[in-house]
Amino acid sequence: MGRTTLRWMVVGLVISACGCQRNKVRVEMENQARPLESVSASSPRLGLWVPNTLLVLTVAGGGSQSQVQFQISEDAGDTFEKPVPVSEPGANVRAGGENSPALFTDIQGNIFAAWFQDSATHAPQLMVSGSKDFGQSFQKPVNVIDADRKSDAYAGFPTIAASPKGNVYVAWLDERDHSQPEGSSSVYFARSSDHGATFSRDVKIASAACPCCRPQLYVAANGEIYLSWRKVFAGDVRDMVLGRSVDGGKTFSAPVRIAVDDWILHACPDTGPSIAARNGRVYVAWYSEGHGTAGIRLAISADDGASFGPEQIVSGDVTDPNHPRLSVAEDGRILLVFQGRSQESAKWRVNQAYLVEINGNKATVPVRVTNSEHSVSHPDVIAGTAGRVFLAWTESANEQRQALLSRGWLR
Repeated sequence: MGRTTLRWMVVGLVISACGCQRNKVRVEMENQARPLESVSASSPRLGLWVPNTLLVLTVAGGGSQSQVQFQISEDAGDTFEKPVPVSEPGANVRAGGENSPALFTDIQGNIFAAWFQDSATHAPQLMVSGSKDFGQSFQKPVNVIDADRKSDAYAGFPTIAASPKGNVYVAWLDERDHSQPEGSSSVYFARSSDHGATFSRDVKIASAACPCCRPQLYVAANGEIYLSWRKVFAGDVRDMVLGRSVDGGKTFSAPVRIAVDDWILHACPDTGPSIAARNGRVYVAWYSEGHGTAGIRLAISADDGASFGPEQIVSGDVTDPNHPRLSVAEDGRILLVFQGRSQESAKWRVNQAYLVEINGNKATVPVRVTNSEHSVSHPDVIAGTAGRVFLAWTESANEQRQALLSRGWLR
């Protein structure tokens, strides 16, 4: 992709909905988003090496022709190197919404990808592959799920993270043990102590998980592991919980209920949590319709996830908000992106991406940061250095999916 003359749109000054002035955030984004790859690609996930080397995982093609691929841009997205294959040829990679491949990167240069694919016998396979040469090539993928697993029960919705020492952790939803209540899933977990070459036998962390709400792993700077998922409580209440491990994933604490939304739903909403942590504070964002109010929630823990303060609804007056993603910048800025619609927009039927900045216990009201003709789906955000912001998402038009990128600054 060649260099492009940038045009910018100023998309907002942030004033709080309660009338009290919060931190003013002036956001400038590219006026024209750019395709990440010339062929059909979708489900982008972003990573970053400082200062602004951008890393992108996407899925090219579909069905038996689908392939997980990886790209690097050393000039903050002006140009990208040729895509590097991650999955093996002919793998039937699952790529749809939150059940898409997951990416982990860190400043130590670790890169790991995880995805589900179907074997010839239709048994699910959770594949993990890492790169030892900074993204120039990827190792042969490893199937994390135990080889002696006889069940062809559904498993999906992967999440992956790694410790500063390179230990790799994966979690997912699995229906092999017929969790109760009926129709729920279990949360499974596995870990690697050799940079993803092999994995421990997978273990069940919890039962009664919402069966299509992706769990989320996060590893703090001190190596502590956080794992969040949507639990099915009595009466079909579906609220978020968080477990914590201080021993490298050998054991997890009993899950803490992040907030009592009491969202009663006799179905699965297909929307999971997002986690960020900084200086002992843990941030969790999620979607709920609890207490009759639909919105993106944010709750903050000041004691490493042992308890959480009151939740905030941070999606403002955005209609149909969903699929939140958090990112922590090197300078400590915490950003939250989600998709939604505005009744005030001439394109109100089209989902756009909205951005929120979190400062301490406060969150700005959301600002629209895309101007797309087609609906923005499952946006991802990475907070760069010096206020840089990178957004990526999927759009569909004429039965073709396309991964798009937009860049900007927080002023």
